[in-house]
Amino acid sequence: MALRVHLLPVEPRVVELLSSAILEDPGRALADLRAGASREGRGGSPEDWESLAADAGILRRMREAFLAGQPYAHEIPKPAWNDEVISGGAEPRTFLGPALAEIYGQLLGSTLGRLLGLSLPTWELGSGYSLGLLLAGQLSLFPLSGARRMRARLSRLAETPATLLTPVAVAGFETGFPRVCEPYGTGLYFPPTAVREIHAALARSRKPLVSLGVKATGLPRGEVEPITAAVHEAFGWAAGHDLGLLEGDELVEAYGYR
Repeated sequence: MALRVHLLPVEPRVVELLSSAILEDPGRALADLRAGASREGRGGSPEDWESLAADAGILRRMREAFLAGQPYAHEIPKPAWNDEVISGGAEPRTFLGPALAEIYGQLLGSTLGRLLGLSLPTWELGSGYSLGLLLAGQLSLFPLSGARRMRARLSRLAETPATLLTPVAVAGFETGFPRVCEPYGTGLYFPPTAVREIHAALARSRKPLVSLGVKATGLPRGEVEPITAAVHEAFGWAAGHDLGLLEGDELVEAYGYR
């Protein structure tokens, strides 16, 4: 399980400018994003934006190589733990075909999450809990229970983030999305209509989601209840701004690409 899981509102303009950064002009697109983030009182450090600009360039070259059927050489740093990189430096690798599509998806999901995190409010759910986890595996739930109905609703409404990134998609890139990249590995996406429906259900009662969380994660109810409150707040904020919501998890650069 990832160290930290976040819910990230999805602003269409951020997604559009990321696509523009990959397809057209990364300098102008990222400058527009940075200006917008600054107006919202956020914005990140210069190093954050330099890193994002570098990744936009890598994404452009990866995509071009995939579409041309060419290999792409890239160095993957060894995992970092407690801010210390394991000795030995970066590991050079060459990617081609499906493997290149997967690593492209990993970095694309990471970059989208980082941009959203710099531009909009985020809600941290902690470790050991994610909406994706609530939908995974087989759970024994009473047929008419609220937890079962909540799980069915989440399953019906959740989408892959691939739907957001159609302009820059390549075949098979979505296999790289879930929980494999830093700092945000994109998992579930709920479009604005889904956000409103889930928020309305939570506004009626959070108990079904609490019960589902306890059953799926094994965490004590006393830990699940405040997490559920954060989930409710995130869906409420996104619903009030007519935005979608993305779940991403953070792996502290364990799978970094720079």
